[in-house]
Amino acid sequence: MIRDPKYANEKLKELFDSIPDEDDEGYVYWRENSDDAILPARKFITLELKPKKRILGQWLTKKSITLVYAWRGVGKTWWALALGTAITSGKNFGPWPVNGQVRCLILDAEMASQDLQKRLSKLNKATPISGRLFIWSEDYRVPRGYPRSYLTDKVNRNKIKRYCRKKKIRFLIIDNLASLTPRIDENSKRDWDPIIDWFRELRFSGICVIAIHHSGKSGSLRGSSALEDNADVIIRLGKARSKKSAKGLCVKMTFRKARNVSGLEGKSEFIEILSSNNVPHALKSNSSYGESGTRGNSDNSESIELKRKLLSLLGTGKKQVEIADELGRSEPWVSKYKKRAISKGFITRDGNLTAKGKKFVTG
Repeated sequence: MIRDPKYANEKLKELFDSIPDEDDEGYVYWRENSDDAILPARKFITLELKPKKRILGQWLTKKSITLVYAWRGVGKTWWALALGTAITSGKNFGPWPVNGQVRCLILDAEMASQDLQKRLSKLNKATPISGRLFIWSEDYRVPRGYPRSYLTDKVNRNKIKRYCRKKKIRFLIIDNLASLTPRIDENSKRDWDPIIDWFRELRFSGICVIAIHHSGKSGSLRGSSALEDNADVIIRLGKARSKKSAKGLCVKMTFRKARNVSGLEGKSEFIEILSSNNVPHALKSNSSYGESGTRGNSDNSESIELKRKLLSLLGTGKKQVEIADELGRSEPWVSKYKKRAISKGFITRDGNLTAKGKKFVTG
C-alpha cells in the first residue's frame, strides 16, 4: 500500500506514459507497423532532415550525448553550473560561442541545496541567471516528501523525461551518475544498459544530455566502457595550475572523443570560472594556465624546464593522465614527448630514466 498521497499521484501519472504520443519533434512512439519508416538507402539520402542545432561551438549540438568525468575536487559541479548559466543566457563559454539560448535543466543529486544556492548566486554576479535555467535539487525535493530520483528506476527516468518535454527542456545536465545509480555494478554493461537506452530516448526527443561521472583509479572514465560507446563527446576535466600561481578555479577540458568534429579529439582548453580573488569570471579561456590545446604545440614553444619536469615525472612511473593534469597539458602531448624521449635514449620503454636522461633532468 502506498501511504504517501504525493507519491501515489506520481505513480498514477506514470501510467499515462504507456500511451503512445507525439512530441514537438514529430516522433510518434510505439507504432505497430514500422515498414513505412524503413527506407531504401537511395531514398534515405534524399530526405529533407532538419540539421542538428548547434548549442555551443561545433561540439555541443541538439540530440547529442556527452560524458564528462574527473577526479573528485576538480570542480565538476562548478563547471556544470557555469555551462548551464552560459547556454541559457547566450554568453560565450570559453572560446566557444553560444548559438542562441536554450532551456536547460540541471539535475543535482549530490550537493546540499544551500551550497548549490551559494554557487549559483556567485555565478549570477558575473552572468545574470536566465529564466531558462531550471534546478532539480535532490536535497531540496526529498525533505519535501518526494522520492529519490534514482536513474536505476524506470519510473524516475520517465518522470524526468516527462518534465523535460513539458517544460521544453532541450539541454539536460546530470550531476552525477554515481549519486543517481546506487547499488549497481559499474563494471557491468547489463546494469548500465537501461540508463544508456534512456539517453538514446532523450536523443530521439531532441534533448541534449551531459552526464557527469567520476574518474577511475587509472584516470579514465570509471565503470564499463559501454558508457562510452553511444557518446558523441567525452571530456575529461582537470584542475589547471596557473603559471602565475593564482588562486581561484580554472578547469582544463580535454576532449577524449569528439564525433563529427574534425581536429578536436585530444585537444584541451582552459576555462576560468573563478578569478584569483574568487570572483566569478566571464567564462573565457585563459592562456596564463598554459597554452590552449586547441592550438598546435611546436617544439620551439616548449621550454627546457618543462621537458625536464616531464621527463622527471615519467621516471617516477606516474600515469600519463596524471602527468597531463600536473603539467596542464593534454595526454596526447605527454604521449608524443614520451615517444621522443624513448627514441632519443632519455628513458627506457619500461619508464626508467637512462644515464642520459638523469643528466638532462639534473641539468
